Amino acid sequence: MIRLGPFPNPKIAYDPYLGASLRQLRDYLRRPKQERAQRRAQIDESFYFWEPVQSAVQERCFEKCVFCERSSRDVETLIETFRPLRDAGNGNGDSEQDHYVWLAYEPENLILVCIECSSRKRTEFPVIGPRAPYLTPMSEISGREKPLIVDPYRGNPERHFLFLADGRCEGVTKEGRFTSWLLGLNESRLLGARAGEMDTFLGHLRASIETDGRGVAAYLDPRTPFAGARIGVARRLFGPVAV
Repeated sequence: MIRLGPFPNPKIAYDPYLGASLRQLRDYLRRPKQERAQRRAQIDESFYFWEPVQSAVQERCFEKCVFCERSSRDVETLIETFRPLRDAGNGNGDSEQDHYVWLAYEPENLILVCIECSSRKRTEFPVIGPRAPYLTPMSEISGREKPLIVDPYRGNPERHFLFLADGRCEGVTKEGRFTSWLLGLNESRLLGARAGEMDTFLGHLRASIETDGRGVAAYLDPRTPFAGARIGVARRLFGPVAV
């Protein structure tokens, strides 16, 4: 994983079609909890396939899965939400039905994930301590709860993971260990692919150092597969590296 930083909103705020979907969602959110328990919010799933949304999310996520960092050219990817639309899992079999449907159309809650990571993550979203109250806005929610899954936008993957030259991704915090376990970041095929990329990267790095050192930055481009692993190893070898 690499930190993506804030999401530049796609230009969709004034679209009348989206406005109708938002009004329908707000009508549901205003209903009493007992009534909401008897029905599900009507989420317009076509929103996630809308070209302005697709383009913005693909670009912000460097056209690769935000978790395993495999490229959209190599694996099937889709747009989904970081905080689930409903039934947020607590990691113990229980779930919160209402969390986090009100963030359904929030751009900063949208991520690009591969099919495998999506199937592993499902609607699991345990937090350390209390969960943010119902209807907490996107601008405040990261300060109201601490998710166990590392946030690609607001989290700091380098603090949570240690990437090794043999391709392993070691969680060094509670969040890092849970994320690695939940998403299978050391699953054999992924581990082998990451190890191959690291071997190639270190070979290029040695060649650059032996010549004039130029060209190293190209191997640390955040758009490349497994950039998080490359950057992590480079920083341990050379200290701070600008990317």
